[in-house]
Amino acid sequence: MRRIHGFTLVELIITLAIAAILVTMAVPSFTNTIRNNRLVTDTNNLITAFNLARSEAIKRGVSSAICSGSESAGCGGNWNSGWIVFVDSDEDCAYTAGTDTLLRVYEGLENSTLEVKQDSSSETCTAFNSRGMNTTAEFDKELTFTLCSPGLGKTRILSISPLGRTNKSEGAC
Repeated sequence: MRRIHGFTLVELIITLAIAAILVTMAVPSFTNTIRNNRLVTDTNNLITAFNLARSEAIKRGVSSAICSGSESAGCGGNWNSGWIVFVDSDEDCAYTAGTDTLLRVYEGLENSTLEVKQDSSSETCTAFNSRGMNTTAEFDKELTFTLCSPGLGKTRILSISPLGRTNKSEGAC
């Protein structure tokens, strides 16, 4: 008689128990990785929007702006709900359908625990002139946006200088 090689029931149960232990140890770490990636992605989307507004202002030779809001509702509201980038033809830092040219609409943030806060000295709209300078900021101050992920305990801080340059830094919530 030939002997058949394979796993016994005991060996299979022990292997599954070890696999279950390893998975329960890996899942919390993987959750933090996902949260961190969402924070980085949302930060990069906001930076991209500011860079788009600035580059379009320079390219077209007119004022452009970014504000919290949507195409249908215009400017105003919470940054978590989304933001729009537009050519601000009437230079009022508010999106007016028919007058202003909509460049891009950004949907709300994917991670519901992420908080976007703009510093108290600035408005819901940030404008750039034809030379790419931030016309919303005071001459010697930067606009700051803080993206905080409470579940992760990390913060990304975006600073927009009066010259229109965007810088980011990290911190804790």
